[in-house]
Amino acid sequence: MMKQELSILILDTDEPTASNLKLLLAEIREVGVIVTMTDLSMALKQIKKSDPDVIILSLYPSEDLALKLAEKISHAHPHCMLFVTAPKASPELIIRAMRLGAREFWLQPFRSEEVKNGIHAALRLKNRSGACSVNGKVISVFGVKGGVGATTIAVNLAVAIAQRTLKDVLLLDADFQLGHAGLYLNCKPKFSVLDIINNFNNIDLGLLKSTLAKSSAEVSFLGGPAGIEEADAIKPAHMEQLLSLLRSLFDYIVVDIRPVFDEINIRLLDESDLILVVANFDVPSIYNAKRCIELFRRLGYDRDKVFLVMNRYVAHEVLDLEAVENSIGHPVFWRIPNQEYGAMIRSINEGMPMSRRMPKGRFSVSLAEMLDRFNGNLDAVPAGSAAANKPNRLRKLLSSWSE
Repeated sequence: MMKQELSILILDTDEPTASNLKLLLAEIREVGVIVTMTDLSMALKQIKKSDPDVIILSLYPSEDLALKLAEKISHAHPHCMLFVTAPKASPELIIRAMRLGAREFWLQPFRSEEVKNGIHAALRLKNRSGACSVNGKVISVFGVKGGVGATTIAVNLAVAIAQRTLKDVLLLDADFQLGHAGLYLNCKPKFSVLDIINNFNNIDLGLLKSTLAKSSAEVSFLGGPAGIEEADAIKPAHMEQLLSLLRSLFDYIVVDIRPVFDEINIRLLDESDLILVVANFDVPSIYNAKRCIELFRRLGYDRDKVFLVMNRYVAHEVLDLEAVENSIGHPVFWRIPNQEYGAMIRSINEGMPMSRRMPKGRFSVSLAEMLDRFNGNLDAVPAGSAAANKPNRLRKLLSSWSE
């Protein structure tokens, strides 16, 4: 049975602020034990002793000292969910905190709704980590920088999954302002993420699924609103509920995530069953890949959740693979060969994914072989291919995907 309460440790040198937060938390029925500490020098010892589910750390009055403590907490106790608070918050401070493993950033004075949403999100994450989901799988595709081909991979991966499993697949474009993944599928959506958010409580699931935009490749599509400014209404707290709803409708949800670590993206990554980190064999990509992998570790993601995919591989032009892996500190799971540029551009402009337009092309074949590694169907991997020589890292984890 899943645990229905969270234990919380509040670390705040200002006793009135800590007491105020404790009162707010005490009103939330999912919160169990609450411990407060004003002596931060004893924080690590207390964490080791009580092993809390959630640690709420105030960055006031010394941001630098508090952030150093946050880094130590993330490294020593990655399974604990770290929230941070502060009287003021610049974008730079929020980014620094997230890079050090913070999942939530609350402004002081605290808002009751924000605190409740954060605690409920933490409880869902804790329960999901201890239970086997019987709903759809979420695969997030995250490029380490712009231009590495993450959207192309996300779109074609969704199409390949639909073709090979004959199950219901959704492509979610998580760039809610300037996303364009729907164009790759030649989709004209009637509804957006914002429409679903605004109707969470009275939405007809059957009607929603039947009316979502669907491409000729049998992949459903969902993205942001048509008006760029409308995307401001989409909040981090909406992500868990959105994905929970989509999991109930689709066997696979492929999420195209823009290369930014903001609160919405962190929530999406938290909710994902798998994260494909996409990079190229160039120095800027490798540099960013290393930084992203390090952040994922600080966020407590298991090694079996994060997979490094190198796109546009050209054997005689790339850096030494072993040196790349040593630099990044993570194994390269898959290498997708470079596809002829003109063919790829025609595929995008025509709204016909390569997985359908050129199913026997090296790009499409490589994606299909990669999928065989995920679902454990090794018999489908051609003898002598690169996939046939790779260790089967995921067979045990994902053998049920093709059932």
